[in-house]
Amino acid sequence: MMGTRSVWRLAFGDTGDGSFTLGDSDVAYQMCGGSKSWAWAIAATVATAAGGAAGDQEYSSVMAWDKLQMYERGDSGKLRHRSYDPDKKEWTKWETLADKEITSSPSALMTDGGTRLAVFFRGADGKLYHVFRDKETAWSDAIVLGDRELKSAPTAVIVGEQLTVFARGPKGQQMQIYYDKAKGGWSDWSDVD
Repeated sequence: MMGTRSVWRLAFGDTGDGSFTLGDSDVAYQMCGGSKSWAWAIAATVATAAGGAAGDQEYSSVMAWDKLQMYERGDSGKLRHRSYDPDKKEWTKWETLADKEITSSPSALMTDGGTRLAVFFRGADGKLYHVFRDKETAWSDAIVLGDRELKSAPTAVIVGEQLTVFARGPKGQQMQIYYDKAKGGWSDWSDVD
């Protein structure tokens, strides 16, 4: 593994955690091993289109249902997904999740107490979108959230039981939108003071 272009960390729950990096050869590497020895292992070849450079793509990863889920803004500008099954020690093929162009890195996380997988991204119109699925169900269509334009990639987090998405607004201000469980829907965007 020559140089690296980006590094991201991922928590695995009871099984520990891992670091991932993108090498010069357009391969995602995972640091693995125990407390006495660590080594980089090939996790996935991420460049898929001729002429495409994996370093130009943007990724998000999350553990869901005992599998590593990886999301990217693919060469076509669409949101794509693949997963790694540690029992089978193999990756699935990339699949396109939404027929919508995305213009940011995706932000993926588990919601609803770990029962729903959600991915957030900025669409070509600058608005926030998300797709989601529960285990053994199909992905939803892309759903727009709020009416403000984003100037950055969204970052989705859960604090307690509150799902909140942060992003930069048109004037560079930090904004937030959250899922209001009491109302059963999303709030409007608000600036963070």
